[in-house]
Amino acid sequence: MATPNGPSAGFDFSDAPGADMDLDSLFGNPETTVTAPEPDAGTPPAEAAAPQATEPTAPTNPDFFLKSPDGSVVYKTQDEALRGLDEKNRLINELRQRIVETTGVDPVTNRPVQRTQPQAEEPNYAVDYERFYRDAAEANQKHDAKRFAEIQAKFVNDLLAPVVPLVQELAQDRAAKSVAAESPDFMKFKGSPEYKQILEQRPALARGITMSEQNIAFANQLPELYRLAYEAYQVQRMPEIIKAQVEQARSAAPPVQNPQPARPTTTSPSSQPPIPSFGRPDIRTPEGRKAIIDAFEKTSGMDKVF
Repeated sequence: MATPNGPSAGFDFSDAPGADMDLDSLFGNPETTVTAPEPDAGTPPAEAAAPQATEPTAPTNPDFFLKSPDGSVVYKTQDEALRGLDEKNRLINELRQRIVETTGVDPVTNRPVQRTQPQAEEPNYAVDYERFYRDAAEANQKHDAKRFAEIQAKFVNDLLAPVVPLVQELAQDRAAKSVAAESPDFMKFKGSPEYKQILEQRPALARGITMSEQNIAFANQLPELYRLAYEAYQVQRMPEIIKAQVEQARSAAPPVQNPQPARPTTTSPSSQPPIPSFGRPDIRTPEGRKAIIDAFEKTSGMDKVF
């Protein structure tokens, strides 16, 4: 073994691990491709693990149609939801109406509600005689003449109520017949659509006729009101009436015949009848010529000369 201080001094690596390998084997050459060692023929190649297939998850249908956020109310079908909502609305309106009747305030709007007092049923004096006597006595005791007269009039109206429709119908029939005596077409007009059209065009006239037909006290005005309605209808039909009269006059007139032309005659002028005079002298007759001469002499003064 060489000494460390001599010219051949160095290290002995002969017995070091890998001393029999060259530098290329130890450090590798980047310009050369390193091939992986081939597997042993006796060892079977390892099989690659197959990827596991994930099964798609099917969407789950809910077993309800409608559910509240807190899950306290669940409707399984649409019909059940509609019935439930209707029942809730009915209950809410009923409770709301009770609160309004009790407090006079709408719980939804928190505003006061003006309530209408139910009207007392009007008595029928024709049936309830005690009520009639009591009301009349009370009005008499208070010396209320107007109230007493109203009670008496109501008593009469209640007694005549069953026959009022017959009296109204009789009044309407008499009024219509009185107008038809002057205008025979009125009865036909009253039952036609034109009558309703006239009343629609004239609301004031329609109100007057309705009031007179329903109230016996104004039945005497019906003939005049019916007559006004019929006259309004005639004015509306005036162009049509004039046209019909003109056509009737043309059809009733005799046909115009063409005059025959006069035939020429061969008679002499002397055989023609004398031309009549219409206040002026005719020079073609002796009398006319004499009259012309006399008139000329009088106007010129020659009758005084000779």
